[in-house]
Amino acid sequence: MALGTAACGPPGSWQRADTGEAATAADWTQCKQAAKEEADRRYVFSFPFPYPLGWAGRQPSYLEWQQRFEAVKSQEESRLADTCMREKGYARAAS
Repeated sequence: MALGTAACGPPGSWQRADTGEAATAADWTQCKQAAKEEADRRYVFSFPFPYPLGWAGRQPSYLEWQQRFEAVKSQEESRLADTCMREKGYARAAS
């Protein structure tokens, strides 16, 4: 049970040997900005016409489609930022 609970908790802070908090924060800010720019470039919102195929046999509303789109974009932005930090040599600390 503890393993399942730990896997669902918030991620720990970023850490890298011989790197202070200010440098880590600056790298995190840079990675988040780069990830946002890349996600904005990849995910330009436009409601598809004709409407997309239905979900579970029904047509989604514009709001449902936009919410799903924004959720996927947000997940990709987080993944890109995490990848950037890992490429800089950082790892998540256990929380």
